[in-house]
Amino acid sequence: MNQLFVFYSPDNLIYPEMKAVFEAKNNTCRLTFQWPSTLTFIGQSHDLKKIDPNELTREVGLWEYSCFEFFIKNKNNQEYIELNFSPNQAKWNAFHFTHYRSPIRETKKIIVTEVNLGPTFYSIQFAKPDFEYSIHPKVILFQELRNSALLLSDFHHPKSGPDFHLFSIS
Repeated sequence: MNQLFVFYSPDNLIYPEMKAVFEAKNNTCRLTFQWPSTLTFIGQSHDLKKIDPNELTREVGLWEYSCFEFFIKNKNNQEYIELNFSPNQAKWNAFHFTHYRSPIRETKKIIVTEVNLGPTFYSIQFAKPDFEYSIHPKVILFQELRNSALLLSDFHHPKSGPDFHLFSIS
């Protein structure tokens, strides 16, 4: 199964510069975020590197900086998992939610098996979840030149503003 995601900015315009590709094969999943070399953001890596999953450090609050996020929604109930990855450091975390915006708690249900990043991509491979799921990628980029955050979602933002967890109640 392969899926291509486009992203929407907070004003609900398609942001064509950023894409995500999700692939599921056998017992593994891979999600790759891609962007053009003209898009620069704080924390961006300019080198090609492979990060050993054993060297990844769990950290809460990565969403306060440039961060790639994706959500794995259980199709059979309201539960979902949120994953956060730093685009430049070996930092990540995974959280389990029983329903929309339930109290945050770390989970070990996701096993990361490979991380690759370069000047225009970030790729994460992990063991396939043991439940029927849907994927919802998100992006938070603090732009170097604009001194602002760019919040991108795989679906339209509500009029009240960005809410990356909203997919879980739709």
